[in-house]
Amino acid sequence: MEYFCVRDESDVDKMDIDEAFNWLDDKQIKHKLHSLEEMKQLIRVTRRSTERKPSEGEELSQSSMADIKEVLSNDNDLRKRVGSVYDELLDTIKTQPNWIYLYKYLSTWCGCDEIVSKLNEHKDELQRKDCPIVIAGETSAGKSCFLNLLLGEDVLPVSLLCATSIICVIHPISDGEAPYFTVDGQLKPVNSNDELIEKLKLILTARTEAETFKQADVYLHVPLVGENKHIVFVDTPGVGESEQMSDKVFEYLPNAAAFIYLLNSANAGGVQEDKLIQIFKKVQDLDQSSCLFSFDPTCTMLVCNKWDVIEERSKERRERKREFGMIHY
Repeated sequence: MEYFCVRDESDVDKMDIDEAFNWLDDKQIKHKLHSLEEMKQLIRVTRRSTERKPSEGEELSQSSMADIKEVLSNDNDLRKRVGSVYDELLDTIKTQPNWIYLYKYLSTWCGCDEIVSKLNEHKDELQRKDCPIVIAGETSAGKSCFLNLLLGEDVLPVSLLCATSIICVIHPISDGEAPYFTVDGQLKPVNSNDELIEKLKLILTARTEAETFKQADVYLHVPLVGENKHIVFVDTPGVGESEQMSDKVFEYLPNAAAFIYLLNSANAGGVQEDKLIQIFKKVQDLDQSSCLFSFDPTCTMLVCNKWDVIEERSKERRERKREFGMIHY
């Protein structure tokens, strides 16, 4: 029970030594103070720390978390409603086996051999709740470095000699859960984040034919997304480096909640048009296919990376001009 009601700083100023001592004792704050003024100062500091208003950045983060949670909730409700439509349609088809003409028509209209199989396939797709954020770009554009920034920790190797050679998918887990990762479905248990990072580096940068991997799935806590575990981050090798890897990247695009493409600004402006055209052509093909989901181009973000390198080069050129002077003809 609190012996003295403290509503604001003026109440602290009015305290006598017994009231101050009892207030601290009630809050279970241990101290060795004897001066009334020192006790009052401790009370002021305690109140300010417990009643501190969140910073602008914290408020923005909390607001973003709430927005993400609402979007995911709405998405889940929509999937359930669409799923119920599929259930009704499947029940109708199965209970009316004599509707052979409708059956054939629907199969032809969907561009498939068997409409029931196609509907079940789409229904299964609806149950997938992952919201992939796909991060792609040219080799050495800084994809892994950018993703490490989002993760809040240097999880992925970023050295120029350690360019990622396989798909890496980051799955958020709750704070306090033990991290782990799998490689092509095989579990790789670890005892700490440091051990995970060290082992993951060897896998992601493997180059020998005996160590050819396709995908690593990493499970660790990501403060940025909180408990929104449906959000996954997909780190990809350079688009266009190999047809197999490019196809793997394109598999994620129809279901991508966002597509972030990093441009290496230090490399002739950063835009390699042939690779961008390759991506846009593939997106167009996916949009015209019979897939349940299609890529939303409004969810694309182009990030110009390595501007600091350009600034440094510009500075060096200015220094050389000053050193040697400019010759005008």
